[in-house]
Amino acid sequence: MRFKYSLFVFLFFGIIFNSYSQQTTPVNLLAKMRNEGFQNSRAMEMLSQLTDVYGQRLNGSHEYFAAANWISNKMKDIGLQNVHFEKYCPDCRGWSLVSFNLEMTAPNYMHISGYPLAYTKSSNGTVSGELVHIESYEDMDEVKCQFAGNLKGKVILLGKEPSIKSLSEPLTTRFSEKELTKMEEKLIAEIKQTPIPELIKLWDIEDFEDDEFLRFAEAEGGLAVLETRPMHLGILHPNGTYYYKMNDLKPLPYFTIMPEHLIQYHF
Repeated sequence: MRFKYSLFVFLFFGIIFNSYSQQTTPVNLLAKMRNEGFQNSRAMEMLSQLTDVYGQRLNGSHEYFAAANWISNKMKDIGLQNVHFEKYCPDCRGWSLVSFNLEMTAPNYMHISGYPLAYTKSSNGTVSGELVHIESYEDMDEVKCQFAGNLKGKVILLGKEPSIKSLSEPLTTRFSEKELTKMEEKLIAEIKQTPIPELIKLWDIEDFEDDEFLRFAEAEGGLAVLETRPMHLGILHPNGTYYYKMNDLKPLPYFTIMPEHLIQYHF
């Protein structure tokens, strides 16, 4: 009986010791991780490099490659192995911005605040032309009927007059406790969430919906396209095109401008 009792005690203490070891090891590791993060963190330094030094990093651009090289060297410095680049898009093309300028010269001078959309072509040096307004390209048959033969040497202002969003009003709204409680009681969300497969199919259409219009504008001799987005006044929000494959369309010079510059044209 004594032998069996001793054996039981030995096993019992062994289980306790093993369990204690399993609990303390993660605790120690987490403590080291927290200490490294709070005391020796270089996150802000790295973030500053990526945002302040390397700036925009469009896929396929020189800026992207420079940033990728910097990140790869940092990975090697901290001891990571087998750091290397892999090609994932053999038919993608690059695009980098060198310089640009937009000006209105008549009836009076004004510098236009704008930004070129990615993957669009350069102009043939300095070009100038009269402005033509096309409200929408949704009905391309109507656009072709109205503007065929009328776009040569013209700059196209695209889009409807944006609604004025003044900065004199608060940009955000704080909900009351009563309003938040009422929202929680709703069983069905007001905004329908589109399933990812449907969303991807939708993007395949939306990303290239301006293809026919841009081909028509260039074939008719248009010089450039200016558009805006319904943002608050004074906010420039450039978008981009999705013509990044080698065989995709290379759109004519295409710019996003501030909303008030398009409003001024309508006035």
